[in-house]
Amino acid sequence: MEEVMRILNDANKAFNTADHLAFVTYNLVKDQKLILSITENLSKSLILAMDSILTYDRLYKRISLYPDNFDVKFDIFKGVCARRYNFEREHMVIIEDLKKLVDARKQSMVEFVRKDKYVFGDKDYNTKTITLDKLKNYINECKPFMSRVNQVLKNAAIRF
Repeated sequence: MEEVMRILNDANKAFNTADHLAFVTYNLVKDQKLILSITENLSKSLILAMDSILTYDRLYKRISLYPDNFDVKFDIFKGVCARRYNFEREHMVIIEDLKKLVDARKQSMVEFVRKDKYVFGDKDYNTKTITLDKLKNYINECKPFMSRVNQVLKNAAIRF
């Protein structure tokens, strides 16, 4: 159970960092490159929250062992855990969208800032953009998800 709580604490720290960067630091600094840090912290927090639930379920043998691969973990989480703990479908969409954005940014050949958007593109000149408003919406929509994860695991820790 210690491992589950450690993963959950890491998820909460990353989520709080993304929240603070988006709503406080960005307003003071006005640096568009903070958008990348916000995106990465938010994605990291949601993936860690998902991992904490998966680790908890694996600990109690509700799910079998799985490889350390995002796609496999996400499918198990979406198919088994989301139903068991009543997570909303929109949160699954956000987790997947943020993961795709982070991966696309890592594979990008070109990155630049245009007005209030961070733009990156691949070798075929397909571009994606990230805006602060979109990230703020994601953060606000994911607060109930993080709250639910914390509630499930804190109740489990009390019983443990």
